Amino acid sequence: MNPAPAGKLSRGVALKAYAEGRDTIIVFDNGVEQVRAGGSRAWRNNNPGNMRNYAFSKGRGSIGEAGGFAVFKSESDGMSALKALLRTRTYQSLNILDAISRYAPPNENNTAGYQKFIESATGIQGTTMMNALSGLQLDKVTLAIRRIEGWQIGLVSLRMALSKP
Repeated sequence: MNPAPAGKLSRGVALKAYAEGRDTIIVFDNGVEQVRAGGSRAWRNNNPGNMRNYAFSKGRGSIGEAGGFAVFKSESDGMSALKALLRTRTYQSLNILDAISRYAPPNENNTAGYQKFIESATGIQGTTMMNALSGLQLDKVTLAIRRIEGWQIGLVSLRMALSKP
């Protein structure tokens, strides 16, 4: 790949994404590729909740997969997908503690620590039902998930993709 010429740095529309080693590459319709390096996987993938690339994520705008997780066009798209997941009937019928247990199961996470962090970071009791949360409270929960999932900003560079014969 060649570095993008100075006049060609506008990105266009994100079409797909893939992993290149530990980096995440987002490919745009104008031939520019955004290389997201360093930082956390959540940041590199524009996926604040580290959602897997399953049908739900694909239906909410995932454009690919890197490191086993969905890649979204932007952080706001990833945050919208996380909020949409927490607004599903499955999650809305649970209290916060049970929702976190489902979202971050013990076979993959320190669920008890995750639950305590969410309660502490939001100031909302874990026994509060998800369907009782206001929009502001849901924002607090999703931002706390983003924090506990390790959101760390890395470096972004742009390059032009080599044209294929």
